[in-house]
Amino acid sequence: MLKGLFIAIACTCVAFLIFSNVGDKTVYELPSYLQYDEISKAHETNIEVYQHSIHHPDSMEVVKLKNDYSNLWAHLNHL
Repeated sequence: MLKGLFIAIACTCVAFLIFSNVGDKTVYELPSYLQYDEISKAHETNIEVYQHSIHHPDSMEVVKLKNDYSNLWAHLNHL
């Protein structure tokens, strides 16, 4: 008797928790790395990279470095 009552209460609680979230239509925010970055897009820099190493990066890596460096300074200047 007591065991059956406990199972009935537990099932009712689980059903309530499951069905209480059905009607919620929460809009989730994108992670920060996927959001549009207005600060870095408004910042314009002219960066020159000088290579003094025997191992030279390819052009795609240099472009990525310039973009990351520019974005970093955009946020630092914004502070």
